[in-house]
Amino acid sequence: MATIITRPWVHNGETHEAYQVSYRDRTGKRRRKQFDKRKDAADFARTCEGSATAARGVTISEAAQTWLDACEKGLGEHAPVERHTHRQYASHVKIHINPRLGHRTIAQVDSNVVKQFRDDLIKGGVSRPTAKKILQSLRGILAEAKDRGEIAENPALGVKLVISKREREKVEIPSMEEIRRILEKADELATQDNKQFAKAWRRYRMMVMVAALTGLRASELRGLPWPNMDLKAGTIKVSQRADETNMIGRPKSEAGERTIEISAALTQLLREWRMECVPGVLKLVFPNGEGNVEALSNIHRRGWYPLQERAGVIDEKGRGRYGWHSLRHFRASVLIDRGATPKEVMVEMGHSSVTMTFNTYGHLFPDGKNRRKQRAEEIDRDLIPAKPVTNLAQDAPKLLIEGSKLAP
Repeated sequence: MATIITRPWVHNGETHEAYQVSYRDRTGKRRRKQFDKRKDAADFARTCEGSATAARGVTISEAAQTWLDACEKGLGEHAPVERHTHRQYASHVKIHINPRLGHRTIAQVDSNVVKQFRDDLIKGGVSRPTAKKILQSLRGILAEAKDRGEIAENPALGVKLVISKREREKVEIPSMEEIRRILEKADELATQDNKQFAKAWRRYRMMVMVAALTGLRASELRGLPWPNMDLKAGTIKVSQRADETNMIGRPKSEAGERTIEISAALTQLLREWRMECVPGVLKLVFPNGEGNVEALSNIHRRGWYPLQERAGVIDEKGRGRYGWHSLRHFRASVLIDRGATPKEVMVEMGHSSVTMTFNTYGHLFPDGKNRRKQRAEEIDRDLIPAKPVTNLAQDAPKLLIEGSKLAP
């Protein structure tokens, strides 16, 4: 319980009063805070009592559900998160956080408890990158509780999990030869005698080709409308996407809104595809048979994985080796191989920062050792005047003779 103590004091012969609040923090430790006005002290005391009362009764499980609701519906200071992001958060809570901490009240969770939770994840076989994401979810739960006045501080803020470069999840990137084989098989299927099957495969062939040559995300490709295709200028404007429920909306971030340059050859293929594309109200470039948004599961099940298997691009179990997102990685790798700067890759991929670009593709960029040496020579030539170099081997006898004349 918080109490207020009046503390008189004298300054220059005048008596003054201050008001000290004595209270216990969430760990039970006695604290004191002083105010000049009684009203401010009383307000703070009520806050302490309310927080302590709430914190004693709120469990991590309850706080987690409050946080999940805020993330899903965009409550408080939260913006609504993507459906798959919310599903990932809910998975963290259900599989890892609640079984280990759900029964505890938030007042019982301090930095040591959070550190033990982190260590238990690693000991339990969770990869460090995944453990870091789970720890971030716990941090978000406690941050929400703090915003609601249920705890004074977030005990997870100072708890970190360092991931070395060796432990970072590496992206799987198809080789140029594998993509060629996939496209060649798509051409073969798109020109088969069965006209119905051929037409279906022409759509999947164009989808794979556009994804590999532009790096568009699957959601951006599924939500791409013809008005965003400038086939005269040879550009694609990314301004909308289709989410998991096939709803059309804005890109994931401001950086996702971008314009991509495409080649004349791809432009011509898109012109041909537009002639047979199924029309629809949404005017999509790659709609389903009814002109609506195509489900991602259909692209995977009917197009992408069967195409890899027929092209022989398979894993040890005989299934398609790569996920659809690998086409995006392929595009980035080709850009880097052709000398694109990190800034160029960031813009074309729609990354929010160059840090994201380096975290994903940093290992693909050349270290520039030869170019650094060449650059150093060029700079030196501009700053250091050229001087004739003495041929010591040729001039050595002469120098010895002249030197002997000077000898005593």
